[in-house]
Amino acid sequence: MSRSWRAIRATLLWLGVAACSIASLEWGARAIDPNPIDQIGGSFEIIEERPNADRIDMRRNLGWYFVDSEIRNRRTDADGKPVYDATYRFDSRGRRRVPAPASTPRHHLLFSGGSFAMGHGLAEDRSLPARLQRQLPDTRVYNYGMSGYSPTHVLRLLELKHLRSEVPEKTGAMVYLYIDDHLRRVLVSARVAAWSHGNFPTYRWMRDDRLLFGGIFRDESPLRAKAYAWLGHSHLLRRVGLDWPLFSEQRAVRYTARVLDEIARRYTEQFDSDQFYVLFFPRHDRSKSALISELDARGIKHIDLGIEDRDFPDTYFFPDDMHPNARGIEKVARHLGPTLRAQLGSLP
Repeated sequence: MSRSWRAIRATLLWLGVAACSIASLEWGARAIDPNPIDQIGGSFEIIEERPNADRIDMRRNLGWYFVDSEIRNRRTDADGKPVYDATYRFDSRGRRRVPAPASTPRHHLLFSGGSFAMGHGLAEDRSLPARLQRQLPDTRVYNYGMSGYSPTHVLRLLELKHLRSEVPEKTGAMVYLYIDDHLRRVLVSARVAAWSHGNFPTYRWMRDDRLLFGGIFRDESPLRAKAYAWLGHSHLLRRVGLDWPLFSEQRAVRYTARVLDEIARRYTEQFDSDQFYVLFFPRHDRSKSALISELDARGIKHIDLGIEDRDFPDTYFFPDDMHPNARGIEKVARHLGPTLRAQLGSLP
């Protein structure tokens, strides 16, 4: 037997041993935590989808987009008991419905972000935009939040739509609700690809600081999207806290700040207003100080509610779920309402 063949056989043997070891570790991690990653937010069921000419094109550009729709979202615990059972109604502009203001509105408040902004798991009148609407009677609050969205989704939305044409109030403000996971979403990591199937808008950050739309990750890089999704579903990687590509906080923070800066610029361009704010949700402060530094450098306003972690306990979130429950949202609204009321009250 030649030396080269023995080397090949030894390599194949070691590869086989490594594969069996990894498979055993994956099986063990799956036995410890069998919950599928893509069921963290519960199951979704489309109850009704009325005809809408924008639906196909918007989904092609955003990955997913609900318009003129009614969606049911349910989750149960390990014993089959309901954690939440909520229905989301989206209007003809793709916004989750918010109860009308008590009086004729003078200003607008555009609330954007992911599931925390939309009100994941919550009834229509218990979402954060709905609670703020009750505190701001002379302001019309619009809920542009969507479960799973990131800063790149909101930027793409502002590129595709001139929101001024669907918001009659000329003056107001826009808020982006930020949580820690948005750092991974702007980079489309393996964990994100696992539950989103790669349906994320991507941008190329050019040397001259421009952001160029690069398409939907799944469509532009189908093989990489599948590989990322496979890695993201690994219980072993989740158990040891690894993600792919290897997470660079500095890179993610700088890129996230650049995307938020572009959102602010688009809002100013459409509404002739500099009243764009990034809201930091309580207990999501892993990279807050670094991101605030980047936002300050770019002149982007931000709101830190100053709620300490000890004052926002686990009981303010759904059990075994990262989303805030009605108590948590109510507390945030109590702190946020006066701040927004002061800002909007200073507008003409």
